Amino acid sequence: MTQMRHSFTILITLLVLSAGCVGTQFSETPSAQPSSTVTGEPATNGTTVSQATQPATPRTNTVFPPGPTPSQDFESAGVPCHDDLWVSFYGLNEPYFWDQDTALVGYSIPPNTSFFAVAYVNGSLSGVDYARNMDADDSVVADGAEIGFDSNVSGVQTVEVVLYGDVNGNQRFDRDTDAPCLTGGTVVGDGPERVNFSRFD
Repeated sequence: MTQMRHSFTILITLLVLSAGCVGTQFSETPSAQPSSTVTGEPATNGTTVSQATQPATPRTNTVFPPGPTPSQDFESAGVPCHDDLWVSFYGLNEPYFWDQDTALVGYSIPPNTSFFAVAYVNGSLSGVDYARNMDADDSVVADGAEIGFDSNVSGVQTVEVVLYGDVNGNQRFDRDTDAPCLTGGTVVGDGPERVNFSRFD
């Protein structure tokens, strides 16, 4: 009887050990499902995808090319004008002065002098203002004179103003007759300036 108990104990022990080995074999079987934490796996298009190295949203850096400068092309066709003649943009940094259809300028008008202040936007003629000083002795200075455009302008544009002499004296701007004013061989004007007209809305 004692011998049977001993044999039974050995049999139970072998069964327990045997079950432990089988359990160990199952726990060591690798999982067939992919791990979500693995990075650097090649994608189907051949690029390497990694959550840690996803490309950021690209930034847009707008670079504005230099705009056309009409005055540089006018020097050969200009006419000599009074040495005291000048023009400059007025209130360019003041958002409440300019408008989307207007440029403001300041200029001097020598005695017995008339001219056209012509505005160019991106190299195209966009507006004309006529000025005349009938005083025989004194110059006149104007600040904030308006040059109205043919149409509204928005966004960043290249603006230039050039003074023209009224060659035929008819007080009308004739593109084929009137010529840019020159002082010292240089066109009388201002610019080109890059102006954001959207801020004048």
